[in-house]
Amino acid sequence: MTRWPTGSRFCGNGGSTSAASHIANDLSCHTRNWNREGYRCICLNDSTAVLTSLTNDYGFECVYSRPLETLGKPGDILWAYSTSGNSGNVVRAVEAARKKGIKTVAFTGRGGGKLKDMCDIWVGVNNDDVTRVEELHLIYSHGIALGVKAAVSPMQ
Repeated sequence: MTRWPTGSRFCGNGGSTSAASHIANDLSCHTRNWNREGYRCICLNDSTAVLTSLTNDYGFECVYSRPLETLGKPGDILWAYSTSGNSGNVVRAVEAARKKGIKTVAFTGRGGGKLKDMCDIWVGVNNDDVTRVEELHLIYSHGIALGVKAAVSPMQ
């Protein structure tokens, strides 16, 4: 990989929101080469004001799809986290992303749920223990982020 997508969007349901937020922060702030600017990353679950407004006005299932309709562009990538793979808000986000030509990566457990077959890339944890799934999602995400940073922004 010689080029990072034009922008990355992240979202998660429940405890998975923490992994989404954590990796978005790592990629936007912390790069392998400290003299390089961060990557364009937005975690869709980081603003309480936006989340509560969208939930009130459109319903919880639209909490991520609505911002993607506005912010998303072809060439972006959506990192979608759901331990079950069936979280309605995350499924809707992936549907919205695909309509806009955004590549999608699903992080799930329990066999993948709906997201397994909807996304371009599936990162699955073969475990039903939600805590273990969430922990491994963070570890896998760190590995992916380190690989991207090493390829795109090598140490000088």
